[in-house]
Amino acid sequence: MSAKINRCLSIAAFVLILIIPALFAEGPRYALVIGNGNYADFGKLANPVNDATDIAASLRDIGFKVVLLTDVNRRQMNLALNEFHDSLAQEPTSAGFFWYGGHGIQSKGENYLLPMGAQIKRETDLEDEAVSARKISTLLDDARNRVNLVVLDACRNNPIPSMGRGGTRGLTVVSAAPAESVIMYSTGAGQVASDGTGRNSPFAKAFLKYMAKAGDILATVKAVTAETKRLTNGSQVPYLYSSLTQDFALNPKAEAASPAPSPMAIAAPVAAASPAPTPVPASAPASAPTVSFAASYGGLTVVTSTPGALFLDGKKLCDLPANKKANIGNIETGDRSLELRYADGQSEKLVVAVAEGKTAPVSFVYGRGAKGYRIGDLGPAGGLVFYDKGKVTNGWRYLEAAPEDTSEGAVASPMAAYDQGGGAELITSNSGQENSIAIINYLGPGNYAAQLCRKLGIGGFSDWFLPSAEQLDLMYKNLKLAGLGGFAPARYWSSNFKATGASNLRQFSADVQSFSSGNRDSVSPVFKARVRAVRAFAGVAQAESPAPGESPDQSALKEYKIGDLGPAGGLVFYDKGKVSNGWRYLEAAPEDASDGVVASPMEVYNQGGGPELTTSSSGQENSIAIIKYLGQGDYAAQLCRKLAIGGFSNWFLPSAEQLDLMYKNLKMAGLGAFAPARYWSSNFNVVGASLRRQFSVYTQSFSSGKQDCVSPVFKARVRAVRAF
Repeated sequence: MSAKINRCLSIAAFVLILIIPALFAEGPRYALVIGNGNYADFGKLANPVNDATDIAASLRDIGFKVVLLTDVNRRQMNLALNEFHDSLAQEPTSAGFFWYGGHGIQSKGENYLLPMGAQIKRETDLEDEAVSARKISTLLDDARNRVNLVVLDACRNNPIPSMGRGGTRGLTVVSAAPAESVIMYSTGAGQVASDGTGRNSPFAKAFLKYMAKAGDILATVKAVTAETKRLTNGSQVPYLYSSLTQDFALNPKAEAASPAPSPMAIAAPVAAASPAPTPVPASAPASAPTVSFAASYGGLTVVTSTPGALFLDGKKLCDLPANKKANIGNIETGDRSLELRYADGQSEKLVVAVAEGKTAPVSFVYGRGAKGYRIGDLGPAGGLVFYDKGKVTNGWRYLEAAPEDTSEGAVASPMAAYDQGGGAELITSNSGQENSIAIINYLGPGNYAAQLCRKLGIGGFSDWFLPSAEQLDLMYKNLKLAGLGGFAPARYWSSNFKATGASNLRQFSADVQSFSSGNRDSVSPVFKARVRAVRAFAGVAQAESPAPGESPDQSALKEYKIGDLGPAGGLVFYDKGKVSNGWRYLEAAPEDASDGVVASPMEVYNQGGGPELTTSSSGQENSIAIIKYLGQGDYAAQLCRKLAIGGFSNWFLPSAEQLDLMYKNLKMAGLGAFAPARYWSSNFNVVGASLRRQFSVYTQSFSSGKQDCVSPVFKARVRAVRAF
């Protein structure tokens, strides 16, 4: 690695990230300042230690409690960041200021800060040897304090030439800054930042000059911009991105160096103000008039409901994630062309008028968003939407077909006849979900169509089922005939059965549909046909905005810890270590489904089904059995079934074992906002004669943790769970 790389080749990035609630009171101010310059392998930098030392002194002068570290390794940086986070988290009204000076590098859209002693020979070493700038934002966001500022005075060249094209010049431009934020780069992308000849770099020198003088932060950065430009003879012009809607002062007691501008909720670079001219004495003759021309700038805030690549006037700006505001600045005024290109080949084009000093809000609405899903859109699990009933009822609105066939040839049932007392006479519904529940309850474990669907975990979702005959026909008409879905020209199973024969031993057949001709007929259930699973979902925007072709439920791609937020916005309370039967984690709903409801509207039942089936440790299986026996009504399991939280409709009443895990892993840790009251499980205890039995239901006190059985008509609280 070259030892000649120095700060004059770097482009220092000055990033201010402010997260400011609308109302706040002055609280303590904490600062963590790090300067790394004495690199052995990446080229020594002359000024970061000086800059950090002087910044720390100025921060102390304006009331910050400062921790100063120089030439520190990765472990020391991470430890200091964690302690910084802890200080801020303990004081909700606190303000935080983080400064880093030293080498930095961009790799695959990620920014990294280089600590001392980092051993980086190739691009893949960055994750283990460097400090991700994303970690800083994550820690500060997690602290939930009043306001945070981050200053990254980092190199923007590639200090590791051996990485070639992998690690690129410059920290990547932040494309989705948080609300109430300011992002400022000390010079434009691809330009050089001067290291200067004195104790501090020109940018740090300008920052030191104005950080204690100016009142409002926008006045400060404007003054820093002008001073940096003056010190470098115009060769270095900082860029500013801002979404502030209110004032914030680094030194609230100081008078502003210049009149503070009105707060602007824009994400645009603020044009550098020229240094104020020297006042001319009244007696001096007037100078000759001069003429100059300068470009004017405005900004854009852009949001999209579907991720894509954003282009401005034909040039790519960034990859735009879903449902996050991108604050874009330094755009010359006038009519500008914006285009968002999606992964499925579609695009949206808009012409936007950019005005000086203003921001223009832009929204892209392709795919899902306020208008919901359309037939043929990619659904939350990465399959295709083939039905929209127009509104959410019973917890769902849309049907989505799995991205591919579950089987090229499976039986609908391992047997062609059944005994009286259950099974096929129940499977004539238009609901594939209800049919599949009935089939699985009757046939139990095995490799047959409905059971294969139940075991799926596609896209992180475990609520797949075998479609009814009506749903299968919709899939054929809306997808197959439109050339969508990759279906084979073969027969596909539905979940509808027809029964014939004597009452004690009936033959049954199952409905299939040819995806070649569209014809529907009935065949023996031991015939082998193809299987395409479906799922129902509500279409709520939250947690259901994947890039086309990607899994929207990021649970399929990441690992969760107990207490983490799950895909639906609830808390994860169980991890079985690996995916089996389509799930690995259990997530509790964000709040109680009811503060008092019965487990069953009746205390006794007749022989032939019901609660004797609800002794499983699986709340999902128990809930299916309860709903099958009790049917419609306002009771605990049915309330869970009707939920559609975070866009997910696969909620169920937890078993007694799952309820106890929820109590131990969430309630006892102070998580989940549970009431000190009894909660229902889905486990029933049966007593009495065979023809007419009494039953009771397990509850758990979330005050003492004790489990006991009570009458099902007792009213207890309900907290739904889901598996993913």
